[in-house]
Parts: sequence; C-alpha cells; structure tokens
Amino acid sequence: MTLPASSPRGAAMTDLPRLAHDHRDPVAFDALVVETAEDHQGTWQPNWPPGTERRVLGRDPTTGGSTTLLTFPAGYDRSEERELASAGHPQRFEYHSCHEEIVSVAGDYVFGDPPLYRFDAPAYLNHPPFWLHPARQRSAGGVLLLVRNSHPVDFGFCYIPPAWDGREHYLKAARLPPSPSEAVTVQHLADFPLAPIAENAVPLPGVRGERLWTDQVTGWQTWLLEAEAGSTLAAGAAAPAPVARTQGPASSGDEWFILEGQVGFGSDEPHTILDAYGYRCDPDRYPAGGDRATARSQTRLLRWVRGGHLQVT
Repeated sequence: MTLPASSPRGAAMTDLPRLAHDHRDPVAFDALVVETAEDHQGTWQPNWPPGTERRVLGRDPTTGGSTTLLTFPAGYDRSEERELASAGHPQRFEYHSCHEEIVSVAGDYVFGDPPLYRFDAPAYLNHPPFWLHPARQRSAGGVLLLVRNSHPVDFGFCYIPPAWDGREHYLKAARLPPSPSEAVTVQHLADFPLAPIAENAVPLPGVRGERLWTDQVTGWQTWLLEAEAGSTLAAGAAAPAPVARTQGPASSGDEWFILEGQVGFGSDEPHTILDAYGYRCDPDRYPAGGDRATARSQTRLLRWVRGGHLQVT
C-alpha cells in the first residue's frame, strides 16, 4: 500500500444521525496529527491494534461524530474475533448505534474468515444505525480507510446464523425504527457509471460523477466526482448575497475529500490547494455560494452536499 509521506463508548441516539460537521479549515494529509495506540490520550477502540494510526479531519461537537483517516497495519486480523474462531465459536455480527460511512482509500480489506466479501480499495459502504455486518475484519497488506461516524462509536455483537444467506440486515431488537436511508454493504467505486454533472442546473464541462448515497432525513448527498485538468468543479460566487441561516446547519453545507490529483480553491489565483487526501469543510457554501474550485490535474474526489445542488445531466 502506497500512502503520501507523513510526518468503547456508548452513543445515546437522542436524534436522527447527522453527517454535518462544523467549519474546518482546509487540511493536507501531511499536516494532520497522527494518533497511535501508544500515544493516544483516552479510550482507544479495542479493535485497533498496535501499528494503527488515526488522523482526525473533523469533529462535530454537537453530536460527537467525526471524520477520520484510519490506517490498519499489514497483517491486521481483529484479535477478539480470531480468538473466538480459534475456540470453535461461530463468526459474529457487529453493529453500532451510530451511522457509519466508510471509503476504502488504499490497500486490501476483507470481512469474514473465510471471506464473506472484500472491501479492497477503492470501495464504499454505508451502515445505518443497528445495521449488522461481519465483525471479523482482516488486511494482508494494510489499508487506509476514510471513516465518517455520526456519533461516538459503541459496539454490539450477535452470532451469525449457520444458514445465513449472506444478506446483511437490521438488528431486529433495535429500539429505533430502521433508517429510511438505503444501506450499502459494499460498492466498488470503479463500478459506478459516471455521467456529466451540473451544479445548480449549470453544466460543469469536464466533470463527471455519480451520487453514491442520499440521507433521506437530512438531505446530505455523497458524490464521487472525476474532473479533467482545468475543469471547474464548483463555480463559486464572486459576491454572494448574505443569507440568514434561520434553519441552522440544515440549510447549508459542503465537504470535500481529494482521492487523487489536486484541487485549487479561489475565484482568481487559488488561495488554497489540496492534494491527495486533503480535506475541506465549508458549512456556508450553500445556499450563498463560496469559493470557486478548479481541478489543477486529472482529479478524483468525494464531495458531500446538502440538497440537490449537484445533478447528473
């Protein structure tokens, strides 16, 4: 796995998950503080062994949710699940009371042993609260994951039935009704058909994309975009009119994560340039507008917007 050079808590579900985060200045991968099991202050998730590294992109102080980059080392095999299997126990399902959205950015990853399905990069999954998925997870060569949790992570487990048909589903004993948003078990990004894109009904020449997922409650959408060098990814607004945010964060929002290439932000000369694994969170972009974004090379990225601001044409 090639990466750029770099220097159990309970979650009370008092409201529906929100994937928004407060404003975060643009950050580059190299500038992020690396946390490990050895130097971490506070609770460290038990399924993160020595050699694990975490880089925090943003936190939502309202919900306790976070967006992080998580690296599992080569040879990762979740120890508690391996020990159960060695003792002759059946494999287990795992579930959380938070909503988790994960992108496999680089490396290999597999659920189950023997493998139930692979999550090798580049791939996407989306687990609503109380969605059951296999707890045994392994990586032979190491993996880098982009993880978006709506709340602090907790863990619940139950055994996988011997006659399981391979289809994931909700925990029937959950106290909350199933999310109206679709779950995604695993979808490889190369399998998504990309089409020309428009922003607010204005075509973006040289940009192709596909909507990966929609939060039916909050209106957030997850998009995969590819752009040719010199293409405008976001038109921006030279002098956006002030907008009263009477609806709170539900009225706006825009997040970016660069998978490959380089993006510049700024109306004239770019004042911010993000390379691979760079991140930007701008809660005020919509509906008022914001910086113009331009692909400075062949670029691939993830973009989260609230509402129908991006469309396939």
